[in-house]
Amino acid sequence: MNKEENLVNKLIDYFKGEVSGAIELLFYVSSFICLGYATVTQDIESNLLNNKQETSCHQEEANGEFEQLEQLKRLEQEVPILEGVFRDKNFKQVRSDSVKKAMDTIMKSDFGEENYKKSIEYLFQICSERMGKLAKEDTPYEVRKLMVDLLDVYEGSVYDPTSGFGGNLIEFVSRVENRENVEVFGQEPIFEICQLSKIRMYVNGYKNCKIECQNSLVEPYLSDKGDTIKKYDTVLMVYPFSLPWMPYEERIERDEYFRFSFGLPPRANADWLFISVAVSALKEKGRAVILTTLGSLFRGGLEQGIRQNLINQDYVESIIQLPANLFANTGIPVAIVVLNKSKIAKMKNRIQLINASEMCELAKKSRKILSNENINRVVDLYKNKEEVEELSKLISSSEIMEANLLPSKYVQSLVFDSVSFGKVRIHEDRIESATKLEDVGIFYRGINITSKYVKNTSGNYKIINYADVKDGELDIDSLQTYDIQNNAKVDSYRVKAGDIIISNKGVTKVCIIPKHQEKILISQNFTGIRLRDEYNARFVKEYLQSPLGEFLLERYKTGTSIRMISMKELKNVPFLYSDIKTQDKVMSEYESEEKKYKQQLLEIQEKLGALKKGLYEKMGIGDIVESI
Repeated sequence: MNKEENLVNKLIDYFKGEVSGAIELLFYVSSFICLGYATVTQDIESNLLNNKQETSCHQEEANGEFEQLEQLKRLEQEVPILEGVFRDKNFKQVRSDSVKKAMDTIMKSDFGEENYKKSIEYLFQICSERMGKLAKEDTPYEVRKLMVDLLDVYEGSVYDPTSGFGGNLIEFVSRVENRENVEVFGQEPIFEICQLSKIRMYVNGYKNCKIECQNSLVEPYLSDKGDTIKKYDTVLMVYPFSLPWMPYEERIERDEYFRFSFGLPPRANADWLFISVAVSALKEKGRAVILTTLGSLFRGGLEQGIRQNLINQDYVESIIQLPANLFANTGIPVAIVVLNKSKIAKMKNRIQLINASEMCELAKKSRKILSNENINRVVDLYKNKEEVEELSKLISSSEIMEANLLPSKYVQSLVFDSVSFGKVRIHEDRIESATKLEDVGIFYRGINITSKYVKNTSGNYKIINYADVKDGELDIDSLQTYDIQNNAKVDSYRVKAGDIIISNKGVTKVCIIPKHQEKILISQNFTGIRLRDEYNARFVKEYLQSPLGEFLLERYKTGTSIRMISMKELKNVPFLYSDIKTQDKVMSEYESEEKKYKQQLLEIQEKLGALKKGLYEKMGIGDIVESI
């Protein structure tokens, strides 16, 4: 443990039993780091603190406040970034001896500016790792570094509409050689977090940044005249994912600055509202780098319309899909959206899609991190606009299907871990004579099982659920029976012998419906296909369960925690066409050989069983264990 980590851990130990919650603890610890930093920068006279720390206990009894807090209040009057941070605070809830221990530790640390910077960053790092909900307020360092590296411009004005603890802005300004050349702005709606970000910015050496306690969705940062939105060269943002915006509905719908002209998303999710805020804040040649969820890139409905409008404006320059489990307390997979209002000629009406979902290293537990090598590789792909098989692709805006901007939809690793064959490489360029799966038959959906459908052994329908298909086979006799009445569509869910059913979420299951005399339906977990006469059911099933079929089905799935394939996407899966005579011949030969080998396998298993039985008799335990 280095001396900066040791200092922080000591300060945490002094206060953790006396304050209520992580925010309070962060405030106390960061305040003392702030005091130490102020002494070495001479924003506070160190001699004054040395003289006062011995009398602070007595002063607390007299006026209810410690001298250290008085010094902090004086400090905020001298340093613009600290305005309003300490004036309404007090240290009444902690014991005087804890304050004295903290001050003793600070004054004996013999730290310089860099030591205090490392200390405050270590404090916020362990905040992310140990303090649960607060982790989402601070983006992992590696992700911040990648976002700023993608910008590679360290001048002009930079704005973070959801600045949180200030990590993005600190990473940006840390690269700036002449800080007089940059203007830094941030907004954060939670007062306590806003104040903490100001302390963090100050200890990192940034005294003139402007961080406002405002909700950027309803309170845009205005120009000096106050009648228009302030515009920036750069926007850096990691917004709060999947935030409902119902509480601000009226103000957003009546936004007088027309920031949401691309459209409004569903009220349960503000992802595209935040992205619209970023676009509206950019200058004519500005760029934005935004961290978003994968779901925001492919969900349909209103969000699809917003994405399409943004694509039509030709603002989307690059989408970079990152690995899951980069954050300390959530496994949600994310992507970086790069918006550019002034693309180079090569990128006009084109979008670069980078699939970096496998570029990572394992850290402790299941968390993943981006190494410097990973970051540099992604940045090189972005800057050079390279097309690299399995990693990066430039695609015309007109080729984007249904405004789906998910990189893995268009760029996939061709090395695939097949269930049946293990790791294989797929040579897509060798696929010839392919049609689409929709051509093999008529597709139908499954029934949605609700509480009104009661399990009843004397019911009128059996229903196939996900667990009923095992190893590609279906046991009709084991199916649950339901009493289903007054459903006019029920026959549209009914299977016939020879139909193929395919599960639509989780691990793919495929089976052929055997001959039966029952009334059997598929549940909503399956899609059914009633094959046309020119297709052999076993041929189609074996194709879908082949390594190629597995790969193609996986490619067309979407989703984050649970991957799903819609009927529409399933119909688009490529299918290698053969005429029915060829299909019948291939499957007849295969089934004949399969039957022979299964019989041989059965005979070998019987011989192995007899061999074991003989062993047990020689061991003297044959009479003790009787087969039944």
